[in-house]
Amino acid sequence: MPNFLTEELKSYTNKIYELKSEERIFPITDRAIQKKMKQKVDKLELKSIRVHDLRHSHIAFLIEKGTQPLIISKRVGHDSVMTTMNIYGHLYPDKQKQLADMLNAEATGEAKNNVVDMATEMRYRRAGGWQ
Repeated sequence: MPNFLTEELKSYTNKIYELKSEERIFPITDRAIQKKMKQKVDKLELKSIRVHDLRHSHIAFLIEKGTQPLIISKRVGHDSVMTTMNIYGHLYPDKQKQLADMLNAEATGEAKNNVVDMATEMRYRRAGGWQ
């Protein structure tokens, strides 16, 4: 879990009550979350998704951001990286082009075309990009 979220949860739980390590932070079940999501989706006339679909979206986001499959596999609790690749491998087709562009840029000093390093992306975001 990212540090900012860990700190938010600690702050929240410390304000509300003291938890034992085996207790739930939020006393709510996946069915209750699914019901609430369905209510909002119906109200907003959106396409319905399952709570589990949020997990898939998160993994797809991590892949798009260049996270290595082994890291994703460990994060989501897959038994092996092969499980992750068998389920999400189809999301990697353009990664070969990005890799080739990166290697070309290293060898020639040319721009990396479609590869943006994280430092560049963060500078761009701070400057108001991606909005």
